[in-house]
Amino acid sequence: MFDERTFRVRDGFLSGPAPLESRFRRAALVNLALSPFLLVFLLIYFFMHNVSQRRFSSCRGGLHTVHEAVRAFSYCLHSCPP
Repeated sequence: MFDERTFRVRDGFLSGPAPLESRFRRAALVNLALSPFLLVFLLIYFFMHNVSQRRFSSCRGGLHTVHEAVRAFSYCLHSCPP
């Protein structure tokens, strides 16, 4: 498209829109061919990322709840008169 020596647009691109149109069509076909793979990758990444965050956050909450229950139970055992 550009002449590297003079930094001007080549005459072939100024003569008509056909070369530029064919280049845009090729780029559109490449995008169309690669977009399903990108979509599948993004979906897998989204679900794996969210599942791993949810699993660890629920584990921390679950352990916190268990520790609180043990602490409350031991407090009840020790505070009750014999």
